Amino acid sequence: MSISFDLQQVHPLPKTPIQDAFYSRQIAFYSFCCMGLSSKEPTFYTWTENQAGRKSTEIGSTLLHHIRSLNFPSDVDTLSLFCDGCAGQNRNAHILHTLCLWLQAESPPQI
Repeated sequence: MSISFDLQQVHPLPKTPIQDAFYSRQIAFYSFCCMGLSSKEPTFYTWTENQAGRKSTEIGSTLLHHIRSLNFPSDVDTLSLFCDGCAGQNRNAHILHTLCLWLQAESPPQI
């Protein structure tokens, strides 16, 4: 089974062309997408900057939630994850530790 995940472009809310309001009243909107490579249905996790940030802790939590929600058929023995090269969010020890925790404590026995 293969999964691709990515934190997409940050969107400021509300979108306004008025310069005075542009810097003083906007809040960042984050969208994290997980998608199985054999699936055509993505899963989106969304939040704003007043709820959480966009560091590896948030990415690891959403990725862990997505993996926990998957149904692994008995013939699947490998889980492959693909992401972009963003070291601050995806490629670091926090994500690796989160995945090791799932693999050791929660993964199906055939994985």
